[in-house]
Amino acid sequence: MTNQMSELQVKQDEFFDLLKRTYEKGTSEKDITVERLLEDLKMDIRRVIAK
Repeated sequence: MTNQMSELQVKQDEFFDLLKRTYEKGTSEKDITVERLLEDLKMDIRRVIAK
């Protein structure tokens, strides 16, 4: 049970880091679209889940 909880915490930390990076990318790049941000976020989330 403890191992499962620590694994969940790691995935949550990675997820919040992905959200933070996506937000920063969206605020710093002037020509990026919402669709592009969402596609990049989806790909990053798939990579985290695949680990």
